[in-house]
Amino acid sequence: MTIYGAKAFRQIQVAVEGEHGDGTAATERLLGSMTMKANRNLYLPDEDTGSLAKVVRSGVKSIGTEITFDSDANFEQILYFLLAGIVGGITPTGETAKTWAFVPSIVADPEQDSLFIEYGDDVQAHSSAYAMVSNLELRGAVDEPLTLRAELFGLPMEECEFTPGLPLPEIETIMVSNAVLYVNDTWAEIGTTPLELSLISFAWRFNTGLVTEKMADGTLYFSKHLQKKRQVELEMTLRYHTDTYAERANWEIQAKRAVRIAIIGSEIGAGPTTKELDLDLWGIYSDWDTLTERDEGDTVVVKMISTGDPADDYEYGVTVVNDVDSVVEGS
Repeated sequence: MTIYGAKAFRQIQVAVEGEHGDGTAATERLLGSMTMKANRNLYLPDEDTGSLAKVVRSGVKSIGTEITFDSDANFEQILYFLLAGIVGGITPTGETAKTWAFVPSIVADPEQDSLFIEYGDDVQAHSSAYAMVSNLELRGAVDEPLTLRAELFGLPMEECEFTPGLPLPEIETIMVSNAVLYVNDTWAEIGTTPLELSLISFAWRFNTGLVTEKMADGTLYFSKHLQKKRQVELEMTLRYHTDTYAERANWEIQAKRAVRIAIIGSEIGAGPTTKELDLDLWGIYSDWDTLTERDEGDTVVVKMISTGDPADDYEYGVTVVNDVDSVVEGS
């Protein structure tokens, strides 16, 4: 009996495009789960036709692709979503340990890269080029892995064959229990003063501001992407104690805070450098909730939003330390 259409045979493959929309071959297997939906924005005129049928004809006004990717976050493949959502063209520094710094200017186009994605099963694979991240969420709690959800838009799906011969990647999952929360008064000091025994869970949400733009150009799909204003939202559940309560005063006076959530991983090579993910935010507390509890201990949920001053030119950033030399473009 022939087996077909089985979830077990789904796979995802990806590449960074050299130019937006030019991807022709994937370069790496992407571990996680995905939905890839073809959009058809229909024209359905309501006309006087002498019948009770509301619609008697239809057309297509625009086409595109919506993509949602979910996985546990890891120190290696997170790079794709940072390149296609925060800032593009980043190359790492360092020899054995590679530091990837995604800290975009607030007064210049971040020029994000785009992705070429292959997705499907044993029945059919489809591809979407010019895929870029519109929303990115990193979420986690103690004793759990960090999770990643990315929402992307892309060019219309096309039938394809999977790029052959790509092995499963070697990746390391990011564990939230290895996180340390730092809170400082200035951006220059970020990551130097830990708020100890405080962080229980968090959600780091980034609306990238990337949207599609359409002009009449002989096609039904979007013409290019457009960068709008963006913002990071950080929601944290904190153990309530003297030091966390002291931060409440900064909410009351709307004082800006430099916040870093740093999560370490395994040693790179012979050490002593370890893999690391740093989530940085320069912003204000937008909400300070009432007390809740966890295991009979008081907790509080706080929310922050990023802020930026063109004179200072910083607002947020993500830094990844790993052993990845480069993210290969598709050919």
